Amino acid sequence: MPEFPHLNLKQKLDGRYQFAGRRIDKKVDPQTEANLGNRTAHGNKLTQAVQSLSQGHIDFLREREEQGLPQVFDENIVPVFLKVDPRDFDIEALKGFGIEIVSEENDGFIIGANTDNFRSLTDKIQSFLTQEGISKNQAAKLWEIIEGTEWRADYILSEELKLKYLAGIEPVYHNNSKCPQ
Repeated sequence: MPEFPHLNLKQKLDGRYQFAGRRIDKKVDPQTEANLGNRTAHGNKLTQAVQSLSQGHIDFLREREEQGLPQVFDENIVPVFLKVDPRDFDIEALKGFGIEIVSEENDGFIIGANTDNFRSLTDKIQSFLTQEGISKNQAAKLWEIIEGTEWRADYILSEELKLKYLAGIEPVYHNNSKCPQ
């Protein structure tokens, strides 16, 4: 996609899978193994990150409203930045977590958008903590939910726009008024 050459946008391949007929022995990544071994700590870390992201989004929208800024962000869509097991996590499974994939970055980083107020993600984390259900171990492969918004400049903006952003974007004034339009 030429408009966003700096983003690794999701691609879908079509075709028939040619099964080789051999058993494939998977090696579980040490981080995933550690998460499975300490469900409570990992589940609580993910839960805390979800709550922080959700509250941060609400605070951001409230702050914009208090400043009289236009309502351009959907309150039901929350940007998320995740790190998953790059060798064993099927990123298509994120749809089951209520996350739409925007971009797949290097080393298991995923830019996405949560569209269900984190209900599905919370359910997956709860399933992981209680060890119930078919996908009870999926959350172990979800290594981290990055909190805050600092990642956006590095992962979403092109280098040129990032430099302008970091230098400070000057407000544009119209008709010699003092208010930015």
